[in-house]
Amino acid sequence: MSAREVDAYTQVSVQEKDTLVYIRNGTDNGIRIEYFFTQKDKMWYLVKIIDKSM
Repeated sequence: MSAREVDAYTQVSVQEKDTLVYIRNGTDNGIRIEYFFTQKDKMWYLVKIIDKSM
C-alpha cells in the first residue's frame, strides 16, 4: 500500500495479485472515488469506478 498527498487529495493504492484499487480522498471537500483495475495478459484494465463523494 502506498499513499501520498497531492494538492487537496490523498491518493492510496492497494494491490493484491491481479487486482488494484486506487482511491482518491479529497481533503476537506467530501470527494472519495475508488477505481478498480484488474490485470490480464500483463495489461491493467479499469473495471469499475465507485464514487462515494458527498
